[in-house]
Amino acid sequence: MIPFVLGIIVMACLAVGLLADLYVTASAILKMNRKLETMEKIAAELKDLSNKVGENIYENVMEGMEFQEEKKEQLGNVREELKERLEEPKAIMNGLRDGVKERLEEPKARMEKLAPKINVEEMKARMEELKAKYEEMAENRTKVGERLVKAFPKMQVRQHKEIFEELRERVRRSK
Repeated sequence: MIPFVLGIIVMACLAVGLLADLYVTASAILKMNRKLETMEKIAAELKDLSNKVGENIYENVMEGMEFQEEKKEQLGNVREELKERLEEPKAIMNGLRDGVKERLEEPKARMEKLAPKINVEEMKARMEELKAKYEEMAENRTKVGERLVKAFPKMQVRQHKEIFEELRERVRRSK
C-alpha cells in the first residue's frame, strides 16, 4: 500500500500534469481556430480576385467583339465609298485618303480605352502571394494540432469545415 502523503504528492503531480495538458490543448485549439479563420479569409479573397479577373476578361472580350463588328461594318462602308470615288479624279482620292486616316485614328483611341480597367498583372501577383501564404499556413502545423487530429479522427468543427477537412487530409497524408 502507498503511504498517504506519498499518494497526495502523486495525485498533486498528476493533477498539475492534467491541468498543463488541458491548458496546452485548449490553447492549441484556439490557435487552430484563428488559423482556420485566417485561411478562410485568404480563400475568400482569392475567390473574389478570381471573380474580378474573370469579369474583367469577359468585359474586355465583349467590348472587343462589339468593336470588331463595328469596324467590319465601317470597313464595308469605306470599301463602297472607295469604289464610288475611284471613278472620280485623283484630287478627290487625296481627300478620301485624309478622311480614311481620320477614321483610323478613332479606332486607335478606342483600343486604348479598351485597355484593362483593372491591372490584371497586379491581381495575378496578389493571387500568387495569397496562394503562397495559404500553402505556408496549411503546411506549418503544430505538433499539438497534429496530435489532436490524430487522436480525434472524427473531430468536427462548427466553422471553417472545408479548410479543416483539408488540413486533416494533409495530416493523414503526412503519416
